[in-house]
Amino acid sequence: MRLFRVPGFVFLGIGALAAALPVAAASIDPPVRIGILGDRTGSPVPGVYEGIVAELSRLRPDLVLNVGDMIEGYRTDSLAIEAMWDEYDSIVAPLGPILHRTPGNHDITTDVMAPIYRRRNGPPNDAFDFRGIHIVTLDSSRWETAEQIPPEQLAWLTEDLQRNADAACTIVVFHKPLWFRGIAAGQPDPLHALFVRTGVDAVFTGHYHQYLSGEYDGIRYTSVGSSGGETDVYRVGPMYHFTWVTVDGEGVHVAPIAAGAVRPWSEVTATEYHALEDRINSGLSFPEPFRIPPDLGPADSSVPLVIDNTGGTTAIDDTLRWTLPPDWTIDPATAPVHVAPGAATTLRFQIARRGPLYPVPTVAIRFPYATGKSFAIQKPLAVARTVNAVRKTPTIDARLDEALWRDPVERFFAPDGGPAIIDPVQIYFAYDADNVYVGAICHDRQIDSLKAAVTERDGPIYAEDCVGLFLEPVLRSGTVYQIYVNPLGTVFDQKIEQQAGGGYTADRTWDGEYEIRAQRAMYAWSVEMRIPVAQFAARAGKNSPWRLNFRRKQPRVGSSGDWQVPIDYNPDTYGLLLFK
Repeated sequence: MRLFRVPGFVFLGIGALAAALPVAAASIDPPVRIGILGDRTGSPVPGVYEGIVAELSRLRPDLVLNVGDMIEGYRTDSLAIEAMWDEYDSIVAPLGPILHRTPGNHDITTDVMAPIYRRRNGPPNDAFDFRGIHIVTLDSSRWETAEQIPPEQLAWLTEDLQRNADAACTIVVFHKPLWFRGIAAGQPDPLHALFVRTGVDAVFTGHYHQYLSGEYDGIRYTSVGSSGGETDVYRVGPMYHFTWVTVDGEGVHVAPIAAGAVRPWSEVTATEYHALEDRINSGLSFPEPFRIPPDLGPADSSVPLVIDNTGGTTAIDDTLRWTLPPDWTIDPATAPVHVAPGAATTLRFQIARRGPLYPVPTVAIRFPYATGKSFAIQKPLAVARTVNAVRKTPTIDARLDEALWRDPVERFFAPDGGPAIIDPVQIYFAYDADNVYVGAICHDRQIDSLKAAVTERDGPIYAEDCVGLFLEPVLRSGTVYQIYVNPLGTVFDQKIEQQAGGGYTADRTWDGEYEIRAQRAMYAWSVEMRIPVAQFAARAGKNSPWRLNFRRKQPRVGSSGDWQVPIDYNPDTYGLLLFK
């Protein structure tokens, strides 16, 4: 057995026992996990390197290497240099003894800095074994090309690599990516030639603050970008990051990991998420929707928005912002917001629409849900199309030829808010003291392709041609009734209850009372239905509007025509049925 070293510590290695096996051999078992830190300096950005060290420590690597530029350097004052190393040592303290260091040009720039580096970090040129892997750290701090490397240093490197040529895996680390202007550019590269002769498997460098990779003659080269040093405006690929290396029986596997990707186990606790759910469900609400006239014409109105922090323990301090599609205006479009814990506030906005209904504007504000944690909640403007029900009592015969059936709804949308692709449909509403009436004429240019086979009550007619209704007869009750009818007059219905804090429950055993007639013609099918109001404990009248949404589904074209999108069980997304 032979000794190998991480600065300040001594380990026992098994390199001599595994030396005869190639990297793909099972000798690298279990896999070795190595984290590689990029440059910290070259104008360090405060907090970035510290955050990456914390992330890397969460992954519990077996070994950590860096590619140099740990301190800002470029000083001749030994006390200032020592202070810089004190600062770096405190930053990497969470990694403990598994960190092995490689010098960069900021770390060894002058003759004054070299002995300080050696005393604090060990030899600038070093080699050690770790669980079957031979690792070499090479000083390239003051050389710009491979040809400038001093002969004695190159001789040391050559002797070491030749002596360990039969290692299961060999990794070489140095700061400046000399390979990028050498083998990667198709130029003579004496270091690469040496690496090929001595069986090097992977090379890691830094310096450019730019992630680079390439494989040449079976050697995997990786230049790690910045882990905290200022990045160039022309950088591509990951910005601040570190590199995760796994060496196993199949080889060397490299993955750059962007800063911020490795979160702590306690990133979001269940308690915090309960609080966040409450904010998402009730933090922003529109007590009154923005009403859209039946003909989808222009609309102007003042709409209130409630910002609710009654369940919060931290004040909301943010700027509320609207995102506006074309042909919408909202005044004000931004507004500073402060809502104390346990309080709520209402803001009013003057809203005008002159073009398409969809997409609708969205409002966003950041809600705190735990100490130091917040979430930007976005909510679409609550819009409500309106449709009028005439006070008339029709004969239920599916013919819809009576004079009362006038002013149908004919403008529908695809589920994504785009133009509907279904065949034309007309849907009508009427009412009297005891009932609401619905009539629908669904045109179909290929009536023989109509899909209508379900005859059993509450069967899956929602997969067939059908007309569907969603009703909230008592406003703000949270009780919704879903009623679908197919061309045979078969009904699927259920009762849906909104739950406090979000979600819903659906009762499929609920069966409503209806009188329904349906018929098929040459190029259309129609349905007419009477829905008694008493079963909803509601009333239909001029001062009692219902929340409503409805659709026509047409499997032949693979789509539906929706009156208002999205189709949802949440009545806050519905329009209004007005009893005239």
